[in-house]
Formats: sequence, structure tokens, C-alpha cells
Amino acid sequence: MARSDHICPNCKEEMEEGLLLDRGHGNRPVPQEWLEGKPEPSFFIGLKTKNKRKRRVIAYRCPSCGLLQEYAR
Repeated sequence: MARSDHICPNCKEEMEEGLLLDRGHGNRPVPQEWLEGKPEPSFFIGLKTKNKRKRRVIAYRCPSCGLLQEYAR
């Protein structure tokens, strides 16, 4: 695994990069995303997402204490 620039604030260990999985249509695994604004229910399915900025969520995990840090990139 490539060197991370993320160091755990608790243990001072190098953190591992990964991602958090969500479940999409048909229960298939998809990467989690950040969506700008407050949640707005959609009449048909879930939430309104049109014309909103989206960013993939990247997570870093400390192998020692398990701390997770998430970033939207």
C-alpha cells in the first residue's frame, strides 16, 4: 500500500486509505458520496440529487486504534 500523509492523532501511526460502502439499486455495493445541502425527499425514490455537488468519500483508518477520518474529495 502507498505511503499515506495521514497520521492518527491518537496513536501517531500511519493511517490506511479505504472507503465506506453504501448499497445502491439492487443492493449492489457502491462508494459512499457526500452531497451538498440539506436532504430533500424525492416524490419517487430516495432524495433529490439533481444540480447538487457530489464528492466521493475517502476514509482513513488507524490500524492500531481503529479511528476513522473521512474526507469528501
